[in-house]
Amino acid sequence: MYEIIANTKTYLDAIADEIESSGNKVVASRGEELYKLITTEGKKPTYPIRWDSEKQRRAFFATGGFGGGIPYNRTQAYIRSWKYTQQKGEFSLATAYPKAIYIGGDELGNVYSGIHVSRWTNIYSASMEAARNISLDIADRIQSILKKHLEGGAYG
Repeated sequence: MYEIIANTKTYLDAIADEIESSGNKVVASRGEELYKLITTEGKKPTYPIRWDSEKQRRAFFATGGFGGGIPYNRTQAYIRSWKYTQQKGEFSLATAYPKAIYIGGDELGNVYSGIHVSRWTNIYSASMEAARNISLDIADRIQSILKKHLEGGAYG
């Protein structure tokens, strides 16, 4: 005597577990790529400096390079300020560096100093691209997993 029992929940749970595991790997990988991109040192400025305004130029020289000296020597404070954490299925990138919006822009992609535009990674643009790539990568993985299961590769 034969008895065949098919349990939809068991089957769907197995697929869901595989999708989640695969998605976690995508998120971790893309998170690490974004961290490396954000913490890559910007290109050196071109001379003569194209100041945003005469007021900015005067302030730079009046404050001794905004306190950084003239000529300004990079301290790597911006790069070192970024903290990257990763847990199952998520990552976090954060900085408390008060000058970060002048270098990498704010949460809306606005960069407040033209001197840094196209020399440093725009945080908003890079984050939006990473989110898009995560979605596309996960969609591709789901497609592959479903194809494998439909062809009987998982339980065949």
